[in-house]
Amino acid sequence: MVFKLFKYLKDCKKDVFLGILFIFLESGLEIIVPFLSSILIDQGLITNQQEEIIGYNLEIIYIIAGVMVVCGILAFVSGIFFAKYVAKVGTSLAAKIREEQYKKVQSFSFNNFDKFRTNSIITRLTTDVATIQNVVTQGMRPFLRAPLMMVFSIVLSFVMSWQLALVFVVIMPILAVLLYLVLRKVRPMFSIIQKTYDKVNRIVQENIIGIKTIKSYVRKDYEIGKYEEINYELYSISKKGFQTIALNAPIMQIVIYFTIVMILYFGGTLHSVGGIKVGALTSFLSYVLQLLNTLMMLSNVFMLISRSNASAERVLALLNEESDIIDNKSSNLIVKDGSIQFSNVSFKYSKNDFNVLNNLNFSVESGETVGIIGETGSSKSSLINLIERFYDVSEGSIKISGNNIKDYSLYNLRDSISLVPQNNVLFKGSIKDNLLWGKKDASIDDINEALKLSCSYDFVYNSLQDNINTDVGQGGDKLSGGQRQRICLARAIIKKPKILILDDVTSALDRITECNVIFNLKTKLKQTTKIIISQKITSVMSADKIIVLDNGRISGVGSHKFLLENNNIYKEIHQLQHGEN
Repeated sequence: MVFKLFKYLKDCKKDVFLGILFIFLESGLEIIVPFLSSILIDQGLITNQQEEIIGYNLEIIYIIAGVMVVCGILAFVSGIFFAKYVAKVGTSLAAKIREEQYKKVQSFSFNNFDKFRTNSIITRLTTDVATIQNVVTQGMRPFLRAPLMMVFSIVLSFVMSWQLALVFVVIMPILAVLLYLVLRKVRPMFSIIQKTYDKVNRIVQENIIGIKTIKSYVRKDYEIGKYEEINYELYSISKKGFQTIALNAPIMQIVIYFTIVMILYFGGTLHSVGGIKVGALTSFLSYVLQLLNTLMMLSNVFMLISRSNASAERVLALLNEESDIIDNKSSNLIVKDGSIQFSNVSFKYSKNDFNVLNNLNFSVESGETVGIIGETGSSKSSLINLIERFYDVSEGSIKISGNNIKDYSLYNLRDSISLVPQNNVLFKGSIKDNLLWGKKDASIDDINEALKLSCSYDFVYNSLQDNINTDVGQGGDKLSGGQRQRICLARAIIKKPKILILDDVTSALDRITECNVIFNLKTKLKQTTKIIISQKITSVMSADKIIVLDNGRISGVGSHKFLLENNNIYKEIHQLQHGEN
């Protein structure tokens, strides 16, 4: 599974090639050294018929020793270069996977976000990618060395003594079976571990975001206990998994020691009958140690691959996820005005769910101010989510400027609309930085005009020391709720959209400021269609048209006066909010 992600290495093919070249060079040089040592022992030492050392062939000793030193130095240098390139390849792969995941997340519809929760996405971008990176940085060396070492070690071992080499024929299947048994047991644990990381991230995220609520309700001990519970769950499954992995080392050690004993036993027997020389036996043992150590490292790589496969599966699931919102990228259609038409629109969040909006039919003229009101849970926000195609309608159609919204590219559609959501989102940076989100080339006059229309100008220039260069903090936490709402509104206004959607954006404003904001929008943005969603009568009563929603259905459409006289739901909301019986 993890190897499917190696396609993202295409931008660093040269580094991959050089890394493979240097690891092969290092391995080849290390394989030569034992062979040279056998020649050094057998040819450099002069023995009698009883194989007692009676002299030295210094010329051969000097030559072979010199070659061995050169091979050692070259192997060391090759290892350094390999480490350099493999580090570059590993970090490049991780960066590319993170980048591709982030791009994919940006293309997601809201349905996709409902499937992949924020905490899970964060884990896939961080912990899972780090695990995959470790396969390259830690596993590439033994993974590439092992085949080369195995082939040459076994071939040279057979050349030296085919009788001793038969030990490999017995040992290799035993190693393979033992490794398979460990991997089969440990692989499912890794999937559980990564899912548990999702839970840990979710709790941490919730606690950081809701830290004020936790402190105000004195729930610190409860939250600590909840975290300790999930942390213990992660500890338990991780301990079980890594204890199983730890069995790999002693199993391999037992096999290695057994192999060495067998080779010394049979090698000694062969030497006693003249079947193998001392130098060849010494070199053979070196090859055995090289091969078995390589196999032990390779078994660790298989463990690493097994763990990374669980992470790769999660990463690929995200990368292969297709948005259910099909972007008509080839369309050059432009939104010319802010007219909107809903025709028999029904909507449900999933196929097996119930309709949250039922058979909506209404139209809005370009430049009109439209209020949408209803009790909590009447699906007001669901309605406006359809206009920007955060979700697609289940039935019916929505037209903007006379064209079905599906005929526009997502860029052209959303570029013509400004949305101020219920949760006022400001990004780290200054007020100016946030306003430039709406119009990146906005002039100071554009900025000041937007601030005035949103009733933000006075507090920005009279209450804040750095004015528009004031840092808003993380998520705008350095501003009050009302200030955040007005800056978000200014950001939407500066875009000069065809359609401006305000989702309960005056909830934190006092009555006078709210009236001024609504008045400015209606009188100063005459070419822009304004859709104001609110639970407060005061926010929508001056609208040209008010739509009353009741459990996902339109209960009434008309002016404030008309609805007071003809719509019981609107009348009831008005009476409750104005203290009438």
